[in-house]
Amino acid sequence: MLYNFHKNYVMIYHHNRTFVRILKKNWISTSINIFGLSIGMMAVLLAAKYLGFSLTVDSCYNNRDRIFHVSQVETHNGNLSYDGNLSYRGVTVTALREFPEVLNYTKFNWGVETLVLIEKEGEPLKSFNQTGIFSVDTSFTQIFNLEPVFGGLEGALREPNSIIITRTIAKKYFGEIDPIGMSIRAKNSWGGERNWNVKCVVEDPPRNSTLWFNILVNNPDDSNDLWQSPVYNQYLLLQDSENYEEVAQKISAVMNRLPIFKDDKRHISIFLDPLKPVFSKFEIFLISTGVLILVLSWISFSNISIVQFMQRQREVFIRRSVGANNAKLVKQYLFETGSIVFFAIVISIIFLFGVYDYFSQLTKNHLIPLSSNKYWINTIFLVVFLIGALLPSTYILGTLLIKSKTTFSGGNKFRFSSGISKRRMLAGAQFGIAIFMVTSTFIIERQTKYLYRLDKGIDLENKIIIKPPKDSWEGKGDRSRVLRNKLRQIPWISNVSSSSTIPGQPYRQEINLSLFGSNEKVLMYVNQVNRRFLPTYQIKVLAGDNFPLGRSPANRDKVLINEISMSLLGLELSSAVGSRLIDENDKIYTVIGVVENYHKTSPKDKIGPMIFKFNPNQGYFTINYSLQSEPSDEHMDKIKSIWKDTYFDQPFEYFSLSTYYHYQFNNEDQLLQIMKIFTFVAIFLACFSLIGLSIFETSNNKLEVGVRKIFGASSYNVFFLFLKKYLILFLLIILILSPAIYYLVSQWLNEFSYRIEVRFVHIIVPSVSLLIISFTTIGFHIIKISRIDPVKILREK
Repeated sequence: MLYNFHKNYVMIYHHNRTFVRILKKNWISTSINIFGLSIGMMAVLLAAKYLGFSLTVDSCYNNRDRIFHVSQVETHNGNLSYDGNLSYRGVTVTALREFPEVLNYTKFNWGVETLVLIEKEGEPLKSFNQTGIFSVDTSFTQIFNLEPVFGGLEGALREPNSIIITRTIAKKYFGEIDPIGMSIRAKNSWGGERNWNVKCVVEDPPRNSTLWFNILVNNPDDSNDLWQSPVYNQYLLLQDSENYEEVAQKISAVMNRLPIFKDDKRHISIFLDPLKPVFSKFEIFLISTGVLILVLSWISFSNISIVQFMQRQREVFIRRSVGANNAKLVKQYLFETGSIVFFAIVISIIFLFGVYDYFSQLTKNHLIPLSSNKYWINTIFLVVFLIGALLPSTYILGTLLIKSKTTFSGGNKFRFSSGISKRRMLAGAQFGIAIFMVTSTFIIERQTKYLYRLDKGIDLENKIIIKPPKDSWEGKGDRSRVLRNKLRQIPWISNVSSSSTIPGQPYRQEINLSLFGSNEKVLMYVNQVNRRFLPTYQIKVLAGDNFPLGRSPANRDKVLINEISMSLLGLELSSAVGSRLIDENDKIYTVIGVVENYHKTSPKDKIGPMIFKFNPNQGYFTINYSLQSEPSDEHMDKIKSIWKDTYFDQPFEYFSLSTYYHYQFNNEDQLLQIMKIFTFVAIFLACFSLIGLSIFETSNNKLEVGVRKIFGASSYNVFFLFLKKYLILFLLIILILSPAIYYLVSQWLNEFSYRIEVRFVHIIVPSVSLLIISFTTIGFHIIKISRIDPVKILREK
């Protein structure tokens, strides 16, 4: 046993000394190898950590696999009337009654931003604009398990106006004391006021929860509101997660047999969407890109390792001449390769700790901790990486060692003519991956710039948005008018308007309208505005005019519509003004103008049919300023003082409209940044692999070059001889990959309602750019051998 230990120690010591010697001699290529592997490891591990976070989404809920969100599609007389994530209240009520597979249901809705007032004796009034308010029923806490901190969940939402708040909100409002039984005064933007009673405090939802809330407010069931309109977010708890699609079909069948649908020629389709996460196209694309980067690093590692081995042929012959067999040579190589891989792992971990915060910020904290082995990500990755890094190169070089029949005699060297075509194909595969990365990034960048530069039909620049006040109806209009008039007196403010929603926000209020005398209903999205809204945003009026001067009574029955609403109503621009519309409550409106379509929401989505009602008494205030840059703190202090004079109990909160609107492109910006980083890595790895292959080929074909030059071949002929091998291969790869790239990128672009058209130039420009980079990379070695003295080559041989 002691003998075996000593023998193994001596062997490892010998292998280590040999490796250190080789490392000193070939430190540049070895460093490239280690760095390339490290970059590949970092890329795929970051992608895996991103997907790992996606897998943990909503894992905090015990019944995640059996909870399903209810959505629906409804048609009336064959025409689509609703397609969305909300559903009728009666759907879940009927499902629980009719099907034993359904164990429970719950509903919730996101509440609007609410003014919260905290009044304590002897302390100044505290006011907050609070978001993250869920309006829920009592079964919400039965389906979604929450962790109580103060009080209990049982019966916490049974009484009207009872609420559950998170630990963070409790500390924000009441400090460190137990807030159970405390009262909160809440006011919404249209003047409604309620007193909430705190019944329970729970831990904050984790950041990987899609149901992220601050306050849960009691919203009791209303049995009379089963089929009024599909306005509820609803979830079903099923007995098991199997066959949920069949359950959805059964529910749809029962719904369509109900008289309320059958007699009115309405058809409804119910869909159950798992709470358990499903990978998005972006996530699939991300992990695929990470895997491609890792494959690139493997190929690069193998090619450079082979070049290094070729340069050590004399050493191999000498070792064989003194008795070393193939097994010992393979062990030496395994030790060296394993050492390189070990150093690559260590360096990649060090780099990851250095850049992890940057990538975490880039992905909006959508990464699980680097040290976390959740879902065995670290273990699986390490095993896959080791197999991928060691197996191919060990197999190739081991095969070359074992199958070589040459003997050491007078400096003869190995000739590895076999396998060159395979390595050239590997280089071609690397080039193909790089082409895909570069082309995809190029098109993603073009599409992102297109979204930013697209004419939105509305002026978004030089605008500050002030959040709407939440005050009572008494005097509401007067206060709003006083604020706008005072703000307009500031020299650098050119206009002030108000509206119930602003650009960049989703469509909120909707209404079904039809032409007077017609039964065809059109779903339109409502925006309540004052008469300065159109000039503030420079929205063009194509026919008719803006709301006339006057207060609400004069304009109460007048509306403006956009071009899409006009088309859906079957009107022409010449006849739209003066048309009368009637809603579901038989209220009649007169169209006084048609405005040009504009992108209220992201240009990724289609422009919806809009109707503008006159209401100057509520909503967001839009300040249009004439400054050359954004207002300074001093400028905003002036506005704040006017606000406090008018709304003394309201917090003053504002934001830049341009920044807010462009936040909708966050996913595209994030994808573009990640793709740019991965593309750089892909080009880096591919180029270094090409360097290794070009060194290999030029060194292995010196004799051929010498013979050709002896028989009259010029340096140009030799240069072109080597270059054309790569040129033909790379052009063939571009030709083969172009249809696949076109298809995949087109699939991604199909998610955008407004997008660029993929043209030949979008593929050829990045392809030619990569060709130039590739040939610049390998050209040095080809030029070097093409200019060598043929006599010198022949003497060496």
